[in-house]
Amino acid sequence: MVEEIHQMLHQLDTESVEVHEIEQQGTPPEEAESLDTTEVVSGPTDEAETEDMNKSPAERDPESGVEADSAPKQYQPHQYIIQAETPVGPDYVVRAVEGSAYFDVIADYSLVHDVAEFYDEDGLEAVSIADLEDDHPLFMELPQEILARAEAEGEEEMIARLCTGIEALDNLNEEIKGEIIYQLTEIFTTAPVKYVVESTRQNGKGGIKGFEVFYRIFPYEDGFGLKDLNEVVERVRMATQRGKIFLKYSFQLDVDFGAETGGSSIQANPPKQSTRWGNPLNNVTKGSLHRPESEID
Repeated sequence: MVEEIHQMLHQLDTESVEVHEIEQQGTPPEEAESLDTTEVVSGPTDEAETEDMNKSPAERDPESGVEADSAPKQYQPHQYIIQAETPVGPDYVVRAVEGSAYFDVIADYSLVHDVAEFYDEDGLEAVSIADLEDDHPLFMELPQEILARAEAEGEEEMIARLCTGIEALDNLNEEIKGEIIYQLTEIFTTAPVKYVVESTRQNGKGGIKGFEVFYRIFPYEDGFGLKDLNEVVERVRMATQRGKIFLKYSFQLDVDFGAETGGSSIQANPPKQSTRWGNPLNNVTKGSLHRPESEID
């Protein structure tokens, strides 16, 4: 069925469609639970065997190639990701998990890169990856090792922009944050689609950095066809576009309607009250991340 959906997407308004297979990783939860509860028939026979049983696989067999400190991989089922790029409007993916009766059509938007471009180059402060705390919100956006590699390759300005942008979003006023979440909820439940508002912090207590929108299709059902697929794809894309335009308006970021709206199929139509807070980024411009607005030049 993955191949059938792949071919259908080529018939929609797409520039490219690619299929990526992701192999299963880790042990399924039900199998892991079964292993945990398996009755032990016989234990070690002597002290030496007891000591050996307590060792890791690498310690018991140094030539096995298993690292001594390697942790069990988190379970991830076998799945296919069909990535679709479009000429205008949001790109999207279709995710098919082995054994599921449905596929997910998914699109998302992150504010971080757009907010990062908000700052003037001469106002950015240098950032050292090594000096950032392990729980810094920048590491929620990109892995620490990738950022360290970029830093070594001379991408200091890019890192400074990303760090300034993510910190600005992390310090978002709680009242404004609450109102933005409320407005996004109105947008997505009206669509209607399922959605997740993404936080700058893993515990969800940070600011807003973007969202993910998704909806299910059931391709194995009798009568499922191109029209059904297109309806869900456009529903997800239109909801994503409305949310994206709303967030850009909220933070007074540039909106290129010619490149982003896609004509009549995707309408921007941002909520009328989306700019009533002024610009939430004004108190963190020109590298003045934690200074009061009155102190900014």
